[in-house]
Amino acid sequence: MRHTEQLKDLEFSSSKVKVADWDLRIPIAPKSGPFCQLEVDTSVGSFPGVFAWMVTDKVIYVGHTDDLSLVVHGRGDFTSVTASTTDTGPAKVNNLMNAAFKSEHKISFWWRQELSVDDAAQAAGELVAEFDPMGNQLTRRKAPVAPVEEAPAAKATAPKAQAAKAKPVRGTRYDPERVVPKNLVCPSCFIQVPLTTGWCDDCEIKVG
Repeated sequence: MRHTEQLKDLEFSSSKVKVADWDLRIPIAPKSGPFCQLEVDTSVGSFPGVFAWMVTDKVIYVGHTDDLSLVVHGRGDFTSVTASTTDTGPAKVNNLMNAAFKSEHKISFWWRQELSVDDAAQAAGELVAEFDPMGNQLTRRKAPVAPVEEAPAAKATAPKAQAAKAKPVRGTRYDPERVVPKNLVCPSCFIQVPLTTGWCDDCEIKVG
């Protein structure tokens, strides 16, 4: 089933999105982006809810909020990237939508009012688990590394073992062929591609 049909069955409403400008760069962060400027119709009210950004017929991001109007009409949100928000989750999703628009894909905004923020968070979690959108993958926080527990100290009566000489550890060699930036994504299939080539094997197009 198409994502649009699934959201309709879940009683989501859709809002049209206009791309007012695209391929925008922030002078203070020239390596970030490019971004786009979006204009969403004003039918979204100030209430808690769950929302989804969609490219053509594919959900690329699902989120929740206590005020849906701020998602599409706030400064530095998904629709407008500022110098202080170039590294945030909304900016990464905006970058995806910029790439999609350049590839002539249609962008739309889907939303549903919820009774509380907790209801919105639960609904968003269920949709993310079902769709696993690219935008959520890019903005997902990495799990913290668990600290390594130290071995218990040896008893004083035990004989001291001779300390082994530490072997020199070679530094990890930087290999540009293996580096894949999180924000270099194919605008057609939303699969990450190598930084050095910028070539998507699935779609056979140049990305970058």
